[in-house]
Amino acid sequence: MAFGLMGLFRKFMGRKSYAVRYLSDSAYWLYLTHLPIIIIGQGIVRDWQIPAVVKFTIICAVTIGILLLIYQFAVRYTLLGTILNGARARPK
Repeated sequence: MAFGLMGLFRKFMGRKSYAVRYLSDSAYWLYLTHLPIIIIGQGIVRDWQIPAVVKFTIICAVTIGILLLIYQFAVRYTLLGTILNGARARPK
């Protein structure tokens, strides 16, 4: 199964994609910082009377959105971004 998935990704994701590259660059930042926001989000939605799947989706979407905004404006082209992913040059 693992080799099959690798083959599928090579076939369909073999071309350059700015979105995939951006998400792969930001993945380590999201991994390192997501837990506090997830915990806060769970505390906020704990008493909401909606299905758990909806709560889960809301928390994930909000967490990813917040962290991608922080990554773009406070991490990507800074010293922290260089430490996490190596040097990045701003596009011209």
